[in-house]
Amino acid sequence: MKRIAIVLVIVILAIATYVGIGGYKSTTIKQAPLVSFTWRYQEGALNLDGIPGTKIFLDAMNANGKVLSKEIDEVDGSCNDILPSEEDTDIVAGSSKIQCYAAGLGQWFKITKGENSYLVLRKTFEEALPDYTSPSYQYESVAEFPTVY
Repeated sequence: MKRIAIVLVIVILAIATYVGIGGYKSTTIKQAPLVSFTWRYQEGALNLDGIPGTKIFLDAMNANGKVLSKEIDEVDGSCNDILPSEEDTDIVAGSSKIQCYAAGLGQWFKITKGENSYLVLRKTFEEALPDYTSPSYQYESVAEFPTVY
């Protein structure tokens, strides 16, 4: 019994010495600025009218290659990248604008730089008809990403 106790004490002292002199090093991944954004789409549920939906995700990659992914929204219809309009001077470099659309109603999504974060903005639009003036919608913030991750 004494021999087991002595062996245990020697093992504990060896481990403590190894850790104490730097033999064991923990690795930490340092945060880095976000450098690119990628939209991703996944099939969503059917709405009550039978129109298929789309789940929208945004992947933000930092300078070390680490990716932060968030689900942004689920919308009716399908989505695709589009060219920014003249009013989109605030879109972050390394990102794009997307449009989602179904049955006369759609949404635009874009990424802008906030004061201390990146903001994902959404704006609704409607199809206009000669006898109908569609409402004017404003961009609203729907998600936020840190500037470093």
